[in-house]
Amino acid sequence: MTLNIIVYAKESQNINKLNLLEDPLLRQLQEFAKLLIIPANKINDIDKNNLSLLWLLNKEAALLIKRDYEKLPRPILFLMDENKYNLSILLESVTWLNTNSIYSEILYGDIGYIKNRIQNLGHILNTGNRLLDKRIGILDSPSPSLIASNVDYFLTKRRWGISFIDIPIKLNPTPIYTENFKKIKTEIPDSMDFYPPLYHLLENERLDALAMDLFKVPKKLHSSFITACNKLIQNNIPVTYCTDPQSIFTMLIGNLLIGDLPVFTQPIEVDRTQNQIMLITYSTAFNDMSPSSDSTFTLLKCGGLCLDQFYLATGTLTQKMITDKQQTILTLQLDNPIDKLLRKPLGSHYLLVEGNHSEIFNDLFIHNRCIKA
Repeated sequence: MTLNIIVYAKESQNINKLNLLEDPLLRQLQEFAKLLIIPANKINDIDKNNLSLLWLLNKEAALLIKRDYEKLPRPILFLMDENKYNLSILLESVTWLNTNSIYSEILYGDIGYIKNRIQNLGHILNTGNRLLDKRIGILDSPSPSLIASNVDYFLTKRRWGISFIDIPIKLNPTPIYTENFKKIKTEIPDSMDFYPPLYHLLENERLDALAMDLFKVPKKLHSSFITACNKLIQNNIPVTYCTDPQSIFTMLIGNLLIGDLPVFTQPIEVDRTQNQIMLITYSTAFNDMSPSSDSTFTLLKCGGLCLDQFYLATGTLTQKMITDKQQTILTLQLDNPIDKLLRKPLGSHYLLVEGNHSEIFNDLFIHNRCIKA
């Protein structure tokens, strides 16, 4: 791991002569990362693929932060050094940033905590970089019935760097006739292997994720379609069986962040007394799992027209039932009040992932200026 240490010292000082790498705090950081010492006047030349820490070493630094705020690498992280007595300068700088709605964080405490925060934030930065130029396919177009789940393609491109691609379905409505000019009726087969054409579509269109509409598929082929979707998911390809742009984005970014694909679910019932929510899914990811008090799950969604809001909760799987329609019904006992979801919902679909990933997801969304619903 490589860290940029951007130093705000007196402009007359030559930081190379300060021998900063011998500082006790920086020596501890060097145990797990390579440090690049960069003077503040070279801030435009830093490698933005590296996490950057701001180190304020003189009382004029707050004024320089105000001058440079547009250039500051995101996330804005300040390194507090007790030996340098720079806390008051940091508080002044962070207060000014807060009043201008610019998120920042002061890293302080024992080196174990600082190391953990730096590694988490570095992982988040890497996830954001990997997300750039990803392509999400929406087969046909976003579902017109999901009136609150659409996104503005232009704004999401500016915010996240991703592209949503509407892929038209090409149909040939011309009927086929016999030599006697009798119309040939096309029979729908009982089953069909959707996997090869879907995989071919993903490759040809250079897609990293794909949202499709199950209910545009003939009913007798639903089983075949769901099987193909689950096969793609088993190959770690984000796929939803509903053209919900917000959900497919959440699935993609979740996969990039934690390495596991969140499962696409739809809430069907809530129990306010027990603080439980019932979710339904066509995924087979949880079929072999038994309900347990130790089985922690994370429920999440990134929503809003430009994907600038998020919902996040944890809970325990208390009940699971598999129906004869390839559906799995999951009952989740939430740790967070169910009222929060009902008062400020983010659409009709949510993503579920095994394990407690609330801290890393919260950091991801907060550092990308998202508002918690």
